[in-house]
Amino acid sequence: MKFEAFYKEAYDAEMEELFSDNASETENKPSKDSCDLLMKKANLEFSQYKLVKSEKCYDYLLANLYPKAAEIAKMQGGNLTLDIDEERHTGKLEYWGAFLMSTSGDTLLKNFLVSAMTMTDQFSFEVKDSLLHLEFFFELYNQVKMKDYSKEIEQLGLKIKELNTR
Repeated sequence: MKFEAFYKEAYDAEMEELFSDNASETENKPSKDSCDLLMKKANLEFSQYKLVKSEKCYDYLLANLYPKAAEIAKMQGGNLTLDIDEERHTGKLEYWGAFLMSTSGDTLLKNFLVSAMTMTDQFSFEVKDSLLHLEFFFELYNQVKMKDYSKEIEQLGLKIKELNTR
């Protein structure tokens, strides 16, 4: 029995159409005023919060995920990098290797992948130059609300809606 699902050709055609120069420039194009208000609204939303280092996230990444990933990289012959930006409280864990193989009795790889994909805010798996490349991106902070601009944000939202319904 064999099951197959082929979507690449349709996806490629859709992407080509979406990004082609022939796409209508004015179709569904928001006004400049609407875009300016949207940027102002986004800036106002973000400015309400302060990013505070999450000790719990740092500890989990440094004491749990990274050591497991290092053990896997050692066993599989891969390279591992953990880069933490301590100003922005973000982290990126990268693995480069020829392969990742798990045997039925070995749960280290499976447990690591489940833990990493649960904690990560974004991840990607790809093959580059015949090497497997895994990237995990982590937000190592908590957002603490410092100011409340909800009324101003609501007013901007109404103005944007009004501009877009003309």
